[in-house]
Amino acid sequence: MKGFKALSACAAVAAFSFITSSTYASDLISEEHSFSDSSKKIRSEEDALGGGKRLSIKEEGEKDGAKYLFYHSDGSGRIAGDAENDLSYLRFDGMNWSISCNKDAMNDHVTCRANRGDLLVFYSKSDGFLVDLMGDKYPGSNISIRIDNGQVVTAGEASGFSKSQSKNILASIKDGDKVATRYIGWPYKNNKDQVSEVYGLNVVKQYLVWAVSKIK
Repeated sequence: MKGFKALSACAAVAAFSFITSSTYASDLISEEHSFSDSSKKIRSEEDALGGGKRLSIKEEGEKDGAKYLFYHSDGSGRIAGDAENDLSYLRFDGMNWSISCNKDAMNDHVTCRANRGDLLVFYSKSDGFLVDLMGDKYPGSNISIRIDNGQVVTAGEASGFSKSQSKNILASIKDGDKVATRYIGWPYKNNKDQVSEVYGLNVVKQYLVWAVSKIK
């Protein structure tokens, strides 16, 4: 994929956050686009960089049982990630899906990602979906994921899960499934585990595909 073709999921995430080579442009998603027919759009004025005012558009709603909200300015937002279906900021950290999008300043390549705790889902038109784990991982170690009582899926921390592994992982996770993740932490080589019941992944996938297709 342009600008990311030779990158692993981990490397793509690193490039995603490298601000000097990319940009979070204003109004990445045009106001005319809606994620769902039932969406509500909230318009407000906010201070713009360099002075003056700009129109901010927040879109919110519920799709397939999961609440969502995001901003048209940069595609960022969140999607409910547990049974409470609560998007309040008190439940934001690790409970819900955090979403962000990026348009590369050099080649206009668009990528979007979502994470819930350590679990990371990354999407682009050229690579499709990739799954990885977030965290300070020990170099050369492995990462692992297990859905309910299924088989443990393992990959190298430098590469992340392969396309085929990612496809199988995402196809296996249903609302309410217990998802366990593990990576080896830096610098003490200790296990970093998370176990939780995951919700909203189907809506997350829909949003990532939709946002990438609509970002101009």
